[in-house]
Amino acid sequence: MTNCPHLVYQQWTSEQWGTMFDAAGFLRDHFTDPNVLCEILARYDVEAPKNDTVRKWFSRGSVPGDWLAVLVAIAQHISGGTPPVHTFYVTGGPEWFHSKMNASRTGPSFSVFD
Repeated sequence: MTNCPHLVYQQWTSEQWGTMFDAAGFLRDHFTDPNVLCEILARYDVEAPKNDTVRKWFSRGSVPGDWLAVLVAIAQHISGGTPPVHTFYVTGGPEWFHSKMNASRTGPSFSVFD
């Protein structure tokens, strides 16, 4: 079922896609790489997931919603202000979706808010 969007994405308009969150861009811009993020989580004494899990967030460009809220709060504390998460909202559409597709058959490499 994960490959279903591959088959139907061309039929949808940008309005039907709505707004998506570029989690890969957020991770890269605020935490650089998985090792840095793991160090930051340890510094904040957060009971973090395993390092392999954090690496998967970076490689897939997807973060579970509960963790995304934690990461936004940490990014806010580090920056001393509210991180501009709105810059990572992307109006979806077939072109954007296609540009983010993973070359393997694991599905799209973006996340959306539920």
